[in-house]
Amino acid sequence: MKKLILYISFVLISQLGYAQGNNCSTAQALLDQPSELNYCSADTAYTTTGSSNGTVWFKFVANRSNINITVVGHGDNPNATLLSPTISLYTNCNGGTVAATATTVVNNGNLYTGGLDIGQTYYFSVSGTNTGTFRLCINNYTPILSVGQDCSTAAFLCNTQTFSQIEMQGFGNIRESFGACTSGDGLESNSEWYKWTAANNGTLTFLLTPSANDDIDWALFDLGTSGDCTSSALSAKSIRCSIFGGPQCNPPKLQTGLSITSTSLAEPTGNCVPGEDGFTEFITVQQNHVYALMVNNFSGTNHTFTLSFGGTATFLGPVAKINFSQSIPNTSIYTFQSLSSNYTNLKWTFGDGASMSTATSPGPFNIIYNTPGTKTVVLEAKNSSGCSTVDYVTFTIGEITPTKAPEVAIKPANLFTPNGDGIHDQWEINGIANYPGCIIKIFNRWGYQVYSSIGYSTPWDGTFQGLFGNADLPAGTYYYEIDLKNGYQPIEGYVAIIR
Repeated sequence: MKKLILYISFVLISQLGYAQGNNCSTAQALLDQPSELNYCSADTAYTTTGSSNGTVWFKFVANRSNINITVVGHGDNPNATLLSPTISLYTNCNGGTVAATATTVVNNGNLYTGGLDIGQTYYFSVSGTNTGTFRLCINNYTPILSVGQDCSTAAFLCNTQTFSQIEMQGFGNIRESFGACTSGDGLESNSEWYKWTAANNGTLTFLLTPSANDDIDWALFDLGTSGDCTSSALSAKSIRCSIFGGPQCNPPKLQTGLSITSTSLAEPTGNCVPGEDGFTEFITVQQNHVYALMVNNFSGTNHTFTLSFGGTATFLGPVAKINFSQSIPNTSIYTFQSLSSNYTNLKWTFGDGASMSTATSPGPFNIIYNTPGTKTVVLEAKNSSGCSTVDYVTFTIGEITPTKAPEVAIKPANLFTPNGDGIHDQWEINGIANYPGCIIKIFNRWGYQVYSSIGYSTPWDGTFQGLFGNADLPAGTYYYEIDLKNGYQPIEGYVAIIR
């Protein structure tokens, strides 16, 4: 199965002179905002020169499950000087190495892995066989399930989020053509295929960016509403293509794609001739038409490339959407519910310190957070084609210190034993009789309300109040909120049932 990197598109920032940490404790932060999923520096933005041991450190907060880190040293990046980059990933500054696939090819270092914990901070180090400068790119993503090397097995894209492709080798079972760009060989050699269905009528551009000095070719096909990509019919359905040969230019022109400003329909020569720049005119997609894009690495180096989209066109696919609110004001209890559409499967990740780590149904879920700090909740929606989209919410839980009622007001017991022996069978709250208008609510560890009352004339006996009668609750710790209605904030705490 091919590995893809999916991440939300945003403008890449290129600048020089970044500071980086010489040890883990001073690691430079990258992707430290939930909306940041992709970053790529200028060619010589970072350096290991000046580090006490030839190693520099970075850190990031995982907002998706997979990560791809690329360090481009001397060679494909002639301005850089670092040789044979090495990348190592850690869960903390005390070791905690993360299992990951790391490779170094022609002074390009690449590391990718999955299974990251959403909201956790990870650390990585960069070194080489010498000290020198390098370009750093990092992508945090949700991977597409599968990719095909023929039109008939193409991966379906369900949105216009940017993604990155790893490991392009071979051309599948059928060696298909570039349509109008059949110059010389004119056939795929190391390719991947992608398809999408237009959700509206709109303009579409895209940008292909190789991570190294690679010759990336491509062809775009309009397969109509049937999506038929029979090999004999593909050439007639080609609407744009480029086999530009940008690495042969001086200086090299590596990016290619569809552009709003270009007027050509094809770049067919493959020799970096005058008048060609690797870009062809944008297209206007038709709603419900299926489009196929073949991307071919003519250089055959197996390096990564990124594909980003622009324009007003959107793709059909699942839509992930979270609705959330604070269940009880001034508490760490939140309610989450899916408002997603066009999906077959859901997966929630509720983040650090949550009473429930994951779930797969729409909800609603009442989640209690037992630690303060910034929380990121992620909802992933998938459809039967393997398309995946993600929505997230981020919020901060502070140290909740309510204004307490006077100490003499009430004294709730911290445990009781409802076992029928007549001793501590009910939860005692000394002084509560002085507040007949109080409101008492009790929640289990999942955030579900199991008891409520106005006043406390009948003490709680450890049962769940249901529509069809009461039932004994299991032993455990329960959260309570007592609002005395006396102008003070509610009193909060925990009570244990021991059976």
